[in-house]
Order: sequence, then structure tokens, then C-alpha cells
Amino acid sequence: MHESALAKEEEHDDEVDLRRLGELAALQGVVKFPVRIKCATLAWNTLRQGLEELA
Repeated sequence: MHESALAKEEEHDDEVDLRRLGELAALQGVVKFPVRIKCATLAWNTLRQGLEELA
């Protein structure tokens, strides 16, 4: 396989269909800033912990 064809395949793999992600698309930019992942997921983790405590 030619190198340019491989490069195109890699580019395609990196593309994400934002419509399929729905509201999760808002978190896409967090990947670029690993130190912000905890901030971005804090609300979800808090909700999960609260639901576990209720169960």
C-alpha cells in the first residue's frame, strides 16, 4: 500500500462523527488538556456517587 493511502486512512480514523456523540461532543476538546479531564467529569462522578449512595 502506498504511504499516501495509509496517511488518508489514519486521518479518517481520527475523525469523529460529532452527531453520533450528541452532548458528549462538548467534551471533545477536553482531550487536548488532560489536566481538565477531572474538571469536565466532576459533575458526572458526583451524580454517580450520589446514586450509588441512594442504592
